[in-house]
Amino acid sequence: MLKNPIAMKYAQAIFELAEDAQAVDEVGRDLTLVADTIEGQRDLAIFLEHPSTPRDAKKEVIKEIFAREVGELTQKILLYLIDKRRETMIADIVLAYKDLTYEARGIVEAHVRSAMALTESEAARLTQALKKRSGKEVVLTQSIDPSLLGGLVVQMGDTLLDGSVKRQLAEMKDALMQADFGKSGVTDEL
Repeated sequence: MLKNPIAMKYAQAIFELAEDAQAVDEVGRDLTLVADTIEGQRDLAIFLEHPSTPRDAKKEVIKEIFAREVGELTQKILLYLIDKRRETMIADIVLAYKDLTYEARGIVEAHVRSAMALTESEAARLTQALKKRSGKEVVLTQSIDPSLLGGLVVQMGDTLLDGSVKRQLAEMKDALMQADFGKSGVTDEL
């Protein structure tokens, strides 16, 4: 998935600030809370993202809502993002920050789609196989996609592993459509 390069630059700067303050985890939790709150409150999202809402009004609302919820460094970061008119990118910045945190710790996130929920033992075996393949610790997130019919699809960084029955049937169909049955004695005539 392509990431917003501007959000990535802001996330990198925030990550470096958090590292210097020895607050990488705290800032990560705070930013996630802020992004989740904004996403969960449609009126707040509209207010913050509307270009004609005065910056000072946005700052006051942010201070009021998050003053007791997030640390001082995160509050300063949020106010800075509003000053730079980047409040619409908070969700993207949080995702990029999380990626940077994982990268610094040798962790990779693997998104797994399967036709049915994986059992604990299946998830554990998959996690171990992906760890062996990537050489990193793996954090697994799962979602159900009945259209896959069976098997699973794993997205890990830029790597896509598609072991779905849906893909296998599509490949079989393509192979049959391209096959030359004339050489095998099979014809259209009955």
